[in-house]
Amino acid sequence: MNSQMYETLLMDALEQVELSYYVSNNWRKTIEKELISQKYTQKQREAFLIQSENYYERVFCYELYHQIRILMEDRKFKGKAILQAELVKKNSYRMERNAQKIRSN
Repeated sequence: MNSQMYETLLMDALEQVELSYYVSNNWRKTIEKELISQKYTQKQREAFLIQSENYYERVFCYELYHQIRILMEDRKFKGKAILQAELVKKNSYRMERNAQKIRSN
């Protein structure tokens, strides 16, 4: 498999992600106005906006992952890359050891 196939897969998956998964500037402005009208402190507003951006980034990434997996199954995609939604970090050293074993065989 060449890199063009992976790029096409990613671009096609992005096209399948609905616009509701993207956070727009309009959404941010609406939230900021709401926070100001509710008399939150500047520090509270900033903390909320940072948290909300992190949340929406995660939701977007999971939806993108979901769309990639659907396309991979539909296209019977067989590549050397392994796609995982999120690694369990405490087990990453075990995964690396296993990958080294597989490579050496």
